[in-house]
Amino acid sequence: MSQLSQLSDLYVLLNIEGFSQILLTLFIFFQCIFLWSVFKKDFSKVDMAWALSPIVLTFCTIYFSDRSLMDRSLKEWLIFSLPILWGFRLFVYLYIRNKKTGEDFRYGEMRKNWGQNANFHAYGKIFLFQWCLSLIIFFPVILFLSMPSKSMNFLDFVGIFFFLFFLVFETVADYQKFQFKKQNRESGSICRTGLWANSRHANYFAEASLWWSFFLFFFDSPLIIVAWLSPFLLNVFLLKFSGVPFLEKGKEHDGQYQKYKSEVPRLIPIRSKWFWTGLGLILLAGMFYTTLQASFSQNILELFRDPTNEVGPWFKATLVDFYLNQFWLWIVLCFFESRRRFQFLWALIMFFLGSMATSLAVIIYYKKILSVLIPNRNG
Repeated sequence: MSQLSQLSDLYVLLNIEGFSQILLTLFIFFQCIFLWSVFKKDFSKVDMAWALSPIVLTFCTIYFSDRSLMDRSLKEWLIFSLPILWGFRLFVYLYIRNKKTGEDFRYGEMRKNWGQNANFHAYGKIFLFQWCLSLIIFFPVILFLSMPSKSMNFLDFVGIFFFLFFLVFETVADYQKFQFKKQNRESGSICRTGLWANSRHANYFAEASLWWSFFLFFFDSPLIIVAWLSPFLLNVFLLKFSGVPFLEKGKEHDGQYQKYKSEVPRLIPIRSKWFWTGLGLILLAGMFYTTLQASFSQNILELFRDPTNEVGPWFKATLVDFYLNQFWLWIVLCFFESRRRFQFLWALIMFFLGSMATSLAVIIYYKKILSVLIPNRNG
């Protein structure tokens, strides 16, 4: 990528057209949803605002920019349709669910705890907070639509597939949970069918995964750090604050749920063959892409014909191939080492020491490895 292209992308970050108008429009939108929620006495309307946020941001960014829809490239049309599709799906699902169940129990508890000042607390702690959060999480959408148009590449197709795969995954998870609740109305019943047999929060797993696709769309840009930060923060909020902890709060003494908790992973469906198949295909695609790109960039035989030749493309392909294999080896190692702090330590050691760390792991865990390879071996 040329220096001129990098500077152009950085300029976009600092000079997004109509950003103040975009920010103000989204702010007014959340105010309207807040007034609606007060009128309906239902704070869970904020979830609908969250669902519609990327749609509002997408159309505002296009409207306030100097390029119309007709001036957009095929890549832009394909990629900006993704958040619109995500928002529309979630909005329809929430509308159908809330129409039958009313205010979400989580917001009901907040209303009860806040008492007479519930509306005041909700405005600051729910609506203004989610307005700020939506700007941060969906900022890559604004940024992408503000950048100079570029042609499609392999990683763009991978990102689109990645997004759509997890969007379908989340849709199936929501449908299975909705049908289960419809058929099992008694309190405390636990859904353990379909995707929920392998993940206690299958919908959150998909939600936490699909926004990483924008990381691939910015892969050849210096703004990749921005695309990385947004899904990272979303993952933190889902895992540590608003998502998983809130749903599992108060179930510490529920024997049935604790049994379910001990048998089913919290988020990642590590016991599902489809998860490992999908992960394997993604890693295989990454290795295939880097190798194929290097093949078109440089003939490997030239490395032997001319020692002074530039080896960049093949070196990059080899490096990516190596670290993807290291990732797989680390996953295997985690089955032998259950302590989380040592799993994290091994990830660092394998990243910095490479094959030396792999050899060290074989030496340390050779007994456990042999017990798997030769189950009847004694000693």
